[in-house]
Amino acid sequence: RILATTDGGNSWKAYATPLVQGGSAGGITVAFRDRLHGIVAGGDLASPATAPAPKERVAVSKDGGKNWRLVKAPPFDPADFGGAVFGLSYVLGAGRRTVVATGPGGTAWSPDEGERPWKLLPDLKGFWAVAFANREAGWLVGTEGRIIKISFNNAGNSGDDDSDEENHAN
Repeated sequence: RILATTDGGNSWKAYATPLVQGGSAGGITVAFRDRLHGIVAGGDLASPATAPAPKERVAVSKDGGKNWRLVKAPPFDPADFGGAVFGLSYVLGAGRRTVVATGPGGTAWSPDEGERPWKLLPDLKGFWAVAFANREAGWLVGTEGRIIKISFNNAGNSGDDDSDEENHAN
């Protein structure tokens, strides 16, 4: 479930999510790009390392968090906490729906809030949180005190085979 407020925190309402549920499972991170549109992610922290990652790890809302719809989850390594998503952030200035997700099993980005498959950012595992000031200034925070600056050039294009633009993860 997720808690939501519309009055600055004076009152709260709980809403169900379709994310995997259990004693060590559920939502871990949430972000909103405006007052109506948001994304929530998590996973099952006790998922066996040999099991496939639960599919019910990411959902989006278009009504302020009252209702949630499952979308594709990032392709994180299930051996690391079941592929759970620990942090996510919208990339301000890189398209309204561009979001980055991170966790122990990887870091990936989506230009459309997970509607299509996520694009894995290579060699970026073991991070707990991500935040962006704008498309040129984002940070991943992870194990052993690591802080990595990440930037998206030209509205979030990743430099994959479909694009002439480049993503930088420095």
